Amino acid sequence: MPTAVKTATRSEQMHARRSLARRAARDSFESFFRSCPPGKPYHYGKHTIAVARELDRVTKRLEAGKSTFLIVNMPVRHGKSNLTSQRWPVWHLGRNPDNEAMMLAHNDSLAIGFSRSARACFREYASPLFKLQMSSESAAVKSWEIEGHPGKYQAAGIHGDVVGHGGHIIVIDDYHHGREEANSRTQRDKVWDAFTDNILTRRAPVCGVVISATRWHEDDLVGRIKNRNDPKHKNYNPEFPKFRVVVFPAHDENGNWLFPERFPESTYTEMRATLSPHAWTSEYMQDPVPRSGNLLHAEKVVWHDPAEFWKLVRERGIRMRWGWDLASTSKEVSGGDPDNSVGTFAGVEDRDVWVGRVVAGQWRGPKRDAIIRECALSTPGAEVIVEVVAGYKDAYEHVADMLHGTNTVTSFTPVHDKVARAECMEAPFEAGHVHACRGEWNEPWKAELLAFPNGTHDDCVDSLITAVHGVLADIGGGFDFDW
Repeated sequence: MPTAVKTATRSEQMHARRSLARRAARDSFESFFRSCPPGKPYHYGKHTIAVARELDRVTKRLEAGKSTFLIVNMPVRHGKSNLTSQRWPVWHLGRNPDNEAMMLAHNDSLAIGFSRSARACFREYASPLFKLQMSSESAAVKSWEIEGHPGKYQAAGIHGDVVGHGGHIIVIDDYHHGREEANSRTQRDKVWDAFTDNILTRRAPVCGVVISATRWHEDDLVGRIKNRNDPKHKNYNPEFPKFRVVVFPAHDENGNWLFPERFPESTYTEMRATLSPHAWTSEYMQDPVPRSGNLLHAEKVVWHDPAEFWKLVRERGIRMRWGWDLASTSKEVSGGDPDNSVGTFAGVEDRDVWVGRVVAGQWRGPKRDAIIRECALSTPGAEVIVEVVAGYKDAYEHVADMLHGTNTVTSFTPVHDKVARAECMEAPFEAGHVHACRGEWNEPWKAELLAFPNGTHDDCVDSLITAVHGVLADIGGGFDFDW
């Protein structure tokens, strides 16, 4: 008689499927990520799967005794941190509970946020999957450990104190806060020094280093690494770690958008229209290039006759302020082509900048003071903002004393270089959102702006930024104002 074939019960079938799913999640980071997505519903794009497989490769090479260095570049809000900072370290530690993971971001707050998400993922998913427990004695959000193993996840800002810590896997996620910071050579140097002098010294003999970032500047951390890996570049160093670079631009050479599963085509095209060409190329196409030509497209300024300009300002309730860049040192007011002292009367309304008047001249103390006072008294109650850098503090205090009782005087101390400060004006100039009142000051002002940052003078730019910064500070954005 033929042998009877036993049919598995539904319960047994479900148990078998769950067993297969658990085995797949242990064996593959892609499967693990699908089993515990950061949110439901979660949108997967072609880049999501590609990055998951790259990270899977890093872990398995490390397990085979091979160090791996990986760079992942993609536009903002495309899910890179979900993969590299919040899920992959958890999966890696589940497989390798004796390893240490370091998570670094541009500040402590962001890094700790990633750690909090990773800790929750470990407790809910990785702990039962890999039969591990989080240490009851070390489960802080900034640093948590695995019970019975030396493995841990620790988070810090890229400039924070990592002395005493190490990493079998090190993740650096968005090393710059944004474009303004990335445009500062000082800030780029600080990130580079932190990376080479501190972070790389903390890696284990066999390690995986992953840098996940949106590009802002050609000379950023990723740019400098690529130069040291490029035999044709003057900074090539054959002994520098060799990084694999995986880039996901907003659209490919065939015009296909990167993440249509989440963002419709209109989102991309509207963003491209909003951003300056330089910002789009770097932030979305991940291909930052050195600037060529002018930064501020003053040829796109919308000009108004005086009666119309001031009527619109009054009707819209635009708060206008004076921004002063003072050439107060002997070096600046002497020589063959001395700098000007410049005052700009400007305001901001939503996406539009309104420039009502600019006064400029190579004045020495008494004459300059008389001009500043005359301008202030002609605009009763208008705030007067004075840029204060080295050598200017006495001049600011003098202006404050001079206008005491008539106008409020405040100071503005720049923290970025000139080009970085001017970034907040790039988009409104490019989009034709700068309005100006016709007057005799128009042509020299326009010429200087068109020449910036390669022109001889930048006093009008500094003055405009000083005035606009004061307005943006009230809105709450400062130089991070989202145009």
